[in-house]
Amino acid sequence: MNAKRCRRRRTVPVRLVQVLHPMAWLMAYPSLTSNLSSPVHEHALASQRISARCVVLLDQRQLLIDGEPARIGSRAFDILTALLARRGELVSKTELMSSVWPGLVVDDNNLAVHVSALRRLLGNELITTVPGRGYRLEDRCGERADPVMRDSVVVGRELDLGSLNELLASHRLISLVGATGIGKTTLARRAMQELAARFGNGAAWCDLDTVADPAAVGSRLAQALGVEHGTGELTATLAHTLAGMHMLIVLDGVERVADEAARLAHTLLDAAPGVHLLVTSQVPLRLEAEHVLRLQPLTIPASTATAEQALEHGSVALFVARAGQGARGFELTDANVADVITICRRLDGIPLAIELAAARASTLGTGALARMLDHRLRLLRSFNRAAPVRHATLRAALEWSHGLLTPTERIVFRRAGIFQRGFTARALAEVADDGSIGGSAVVVDALQSLVDKSLVHLEPGPPPRFRLLESTHSLALEYLQEAGELRDTAARHAHAMVEHFRQAYQDANDARRSADDVRAALLHDLDNAQAVMAWALMNEPLAACALMPALSFACADLRFADVQALWEATRQHVSDALEPRVHAHWALGHAVFWSNRDVQAMDHWATIAARIFEQLGDRDGQYWARAALVVVAARRTEGVDEALARLDALEDESLSPAALRYGVTSAAIAASVRGDSALAAKLLDRSLQLAQRIGDSHNLAAAQINLLDAALAQGRVDDAIAYGEAAVQQMLRKRRHSLMSMAQLNLGAAYAVKGLPGRTAQLAREAWPMAVAEGLQPYWADYLALASAQCTRLADAARLLGYGDTGYGQYHTQRVANELAAAELARALVLQGMGPAEFEQARAQGTRLGDSEVAMLIDALCRAAPPTTR
Repeated sequence: MNAKRCRRRRTVPVRLVQVLHPMAWLMAYPSLTSNLSSPVHEHALASQRISARCVVLLDQRQLLIDGEPARIGSRAFDILTALLARRGELVSKTELMSSVWPGLVVDDNNLAVHVSALRRLLGNELITTVPGRGYRLEDRCGERADPVMRDSVVVGRELDLGSLNELLASHRLISLVGATGIGKTTLARRAMQELAARFGNGAAWCDLDTVADPAAVGSRLAQALGVEHGTGELTATLAHTLAGMHMLIVLDGVERVADEAARLAHTLLDAAPGVHLLVTSQVPLRLEAEHVLRLQPLTIPASTATAEQALEHGSVALFVARAGQGARGFELTDANVADVITICRRLDGIPLAIELAAARASTLGTGALARMLDHRLRLLRSFNRAAPVRHATLRAALEWSHGLLTPTERIVFRRAGIFQRGFTARALAEVADDGSIGGSAVVVDALQSLVDKSLVHLEPGPPPRFRLLESTHSLALEYLQEAGELRDTAARHAHAMVEHFRQAYQDANDARRSADDVRAALLHDLDNAQAVMAWALMNEPLAACALMPALSFACADLRFADVQALWEATRQHVSDALEPRVHAHWALGHAVFWSNRDVQAMDHWATIAARIFEQLGDRDGQYWARAALVVVAARRTEGVDEALARLDALEDESLSPAALRYGVTSAAIAASVRGDSALAAKLLDRSLQLAQRIGDSHNLAAAQINLLDAALAQGRVDDAIAYGEAAVQQMLRKRRHSLMSMAQLNLGAAYAVKGLPGRTAQLAREAWPMAVAEGLQPYWADYLALASAQCTRLADAARLLGYGDTGYGQYHTQRVANELAAAELARALVLQGMGPAEFEQARAQGTRLGDSEVAMLIDALCRAAPPTTR
C-alpha cells in the first residue's frame, strides 16, 4: 500500500482506530465508521498525521505533538495546511503567499520566518526547501508510520503475549501492569495487532501517557475514536456511541490519570457490553471487573551459559536483536556472551534499559559497556527521534515513574535506596521512619503504594521481601544524597541490620528457630550486612564489631577467605575499650573461626572471651570459650585433661543447644587426639543428634565428616571411603565450600590409607585451589606424601612432609591422629629407599615449597600413579 493511498483512506485521526492485519486500513475503518454518525466521519477526515509525533486537527486548527497541543501562530498553521493539502509535492512561494496572505503584498522573509518556526516544531526533515522555487512537506506515511501501525515484534514475551490474548478473549477489562520500560506498550500493541480482526468494529488505540489533567481523559478518547462532542456530557456521549459496538479499545499509559480512567472504564463497560478494554499502566485500576497481568522482567541466563543457551532467554535475545540493528551489526558469541549476560543482569531484564544499552554495544563494545553501567543514568539514552520523551533516556523513564509519587512516598522511596538487594517491610519501617513521617504504619502504606506503582518489586515470602531494581536503586540513592539524608539513613540502616543479625543468631543458638532457617533468612540480607560493615568500619566501629559474629555464622557455607577478610577488617577496632559484651562475642566468634587453622589465634581470643564472659556472669558464653580452649589443647597435645575438666564443670541444663553441641564436638576432637577413637565416635554421634535437634544442617554435615575421620582412625577404611564419597557429593549439591574442602581432605586421606595413590592425587588436583583458599594445605601434605611414597616418588614424599612441617608451624599446632599416622607411614616408606641424610635434606627443601610448586608435584603424581589405583 503506497503512502498516498494510506493517507486518503484514513478515516480516523491520529494514533487512533487501527485494525491491524494485512488489510487493516481498508477493512477496519468502514466497519467502525458505519456505526458512527456522519458528523463523526467528517471530523475524522479533518485530522491527519504528518509524522510519528505530529498530528494536525484541521477543523480545530490545532497541531498536536506527542498528543499535546503545540503553540503555533495562525499564519504558520495556514502554511502547514497549504503544504499538507499537497503533501509530497512542491508548493511554490507564490502559491503559499497567495493562500496565506490573499490580496496582500508580502516580503519573502515573512514566509521564511514562519517556515523556520514550523521546522522548529516538526523537525527539519519534514519540510524541504527547493532553492528559488518553494517548499515541500515530505510524505512520511510509509517511511515513519504510526507506532501502533508498525508490525510490533515481541522479543522474550511470547508466553506473556499468549496469556494476554487468552485473557482478552474471555474478559472485558485487562490491565497490563509493570514498571516503566518493562514493555507494556509493545506487548499491548502486538496483542492489538493479533486480535483486532476478531472484533466486528475493529480496535482503537488511545494514548494517555502525556495526559496529566484527568478532565482531558474523555476528550482524548473521543479524539481517538473520532467522536465529535457536542453540548452534552462527554462520558455519556462516548457510552452512547459505543453501546452497540464490538471493539477492542487500548488505553495506553493511564498511570497519571488512573482514577479518571477507572471511572470512564467502569461507565463504558456498563454501557457497551461489546467493548473490551486493554489498559497499560504502572498501577492497576482496582475495578471489580479488572484482571491484572503484571509483567515481570525478561528472563536472564546463568552466568555460565553458552551463547546458544543464553539466546533462549528473553533479555539476551532482545539485546542481540537490538544491537544487531546498529550500523556495525552484532553477533553473540561464546567470547562476548558473559558480558551480555552481565549487562542484562545489571539492568534487571528491563526491556527499555536493555534496548538503550544495546544501542551502545557497537561503539563501546560489550566489555566496556558492562563496566560502565555504574553510570547508567547518564550513559543510556535513545537515538530514536520518534521515541516518547519519557523513554529518551533511562533517567527520563525512571523520573517519569517518580513523578507519580506523593511527597511521603518519595521520602520512603529514596530511603529504601539504602538497602542492598531487598528488605522486609519491618526493616524498611525501622530505617525509613525518622520520626517525621508518621510512624511505621505510614511507611508500610507508602511501601504498598510503591509496589502498586511498580517502583518496588514484591518477592513472595515468608516473609515477603521487597527490592528496588538496580537502575531504580541508583536513582533512589541519588535522591537520598541530594536530600542530605544519606548519613542519617545509613546509620539507621546499620543499627537495624546489626540488631536483626544479632537477634536471629541468638534465636538459632537458643533453638527458638532452626539454624538453617536463620541462615537462609540472613543470607537474604547478606548484601545489606556487607554494606553496613563497610559503612560502620568508617563511621561506627562498634556496630561493625557487634555485627561480625552473627555475620560469620550466616556465612558458614561461604569461602573461608571471604569471611576471613571481614574478621580482619574488624580486628583493628577490638580492644579492652570496646563494650564488654560486644568484645566477648567478637573474641569468641573469632576464636571459633580459626579452628583447625591458627591455634595460637584461637587460644588468644578464646582466653579473652572466657575471661570477659566470666566477668559478665554469662555461663553459656564461658562454656563456648572453654570448648574452644579444649580444641586448642587437643591440637597442641598438652593440657587436654585440664581443659576438659574446666569444660565439664560448666555443663548444666541451662546451656543453649548450640553451645552444648560445640562442647561435645570439642570433646570428640580431644578423644581422637588421645587415641580413644571409640569415645570420639560416640561423642560425634551425640554432636550429630544435637545438630539435628537445632536444625543445623551445616554442623550436621560437619559431624558426618568428622565421623569419617573417626572411622579412619578405627581402621574402618572402606567405611571411611563410603562416607567420604557420599559427603563430597552432598557438599557439591549444596555448594558448601568450606565443608566440601574438608570432605575432600578426609576422603583423600582414606584413599591414601587404602593404598590408592592415583585416587588421592586426582582428588587433590581437583581440591587443591579450594584447599589453599580454605587454609587446609598442611593437612593435605601428609596424605600426598604417603601417596607419593606409595608410587616410589620418594624425594617428592620427603619434600611434602617438609612442606607440611612449615604449615603446622605457621598454625602453631602439630600433627595428631590420622595426619600423624600418615606422616609416619610415609617417612617409613621413604626411608626404605633413601638414606636418612638424603631424606632430611629433601625434607628441608620442602619447607621452602610454595603452594604452586605443590600443585606441580600433584600433577606429577597424577601422571606417575599406577592405573589400578586411579
